[in-house]
Amino acid sequence: MIRCAIIAVTLTLAAAAQQQPAGPRIRLSPPAAAKYSVTLRKSAPAKQDQPDPRKPNIATDTGDAGNDQRSTIEVEITGDTARATTREADGKTSEVYMFRQLFLRLDTSTNKVRPYKFDPYAPAEMRFTHSFPGIDWVQPAMFKGKVERDGRSCLYFVQEAGTGDKAPLNPDDKLAYDNRHAASRREAWFDATSGLPVVFKEAGLEGSYHHSAPPKEAVQLPPPYLAAVRHYYGQD
Repeated sequence: MIRCAIIAVTLTLAAAAQQQPAGPRIRLSPPAAAKYSVTLRKSAPAKQDQPDPRKPNIATDTGDAGNDQRSTIEVEITGDTARATTREADGKTSEVYMFRQLFLRLDTSTNKVRPYKFDPYAPAEMRFTHSFPGIDWVQPAMFKGKVERDGRSCLYFVQEAGTGDKAPLNPDDKLAYDNRHAASRREAWFDATSGLPVVFKEAGLEGSYHHSAPPKEAVQLPPPYLAAVRHYYGQD
């Protein structure tokens, strides 16, 4: 009996181990109640001077990357409702909302709120409640180890340029959003304790995250957005 019990326990532990995902534990999507922001920094390609006439085949790099373009996306999620506010470098702001599986955006050409049914293949800007922008390409096999970044212990992931499957996620839609293939090298750092994203880099784009305590009050849909939801569900 004892031997049978030991075998049963061993098999149970082995099965549990097989169910554990490979690689370190990280968060690719926000929880049901969350508040975070990501600052996106776009840098122009390094400017090249005219070739030195004494070395006609060599162009010298000035090191001037041009003006950085920064924007910040602030996200608040409370259950079924979420809001994302984008602040551009020039001070302009814009808001979009999510309600359950509806993405809600103001159409400036008609001044009406348009609802879109959520699509997992949609651009990242429409998936801010389902995945953190910029890091949804990360896979356990890309883990390179634990590193220190800005005084913080981080889990480091890399996807080399030209790797990843190019096939569309949705074979019926050739334009379906597919983030598995890397046109250029991608890097991502996650907090080693919380598993939350800290920084990601891809080509001339860098995103840095700030995570806050969940909102104390529920996100409310403004009247035009609420009216669009009711119309979509046939409640008006």
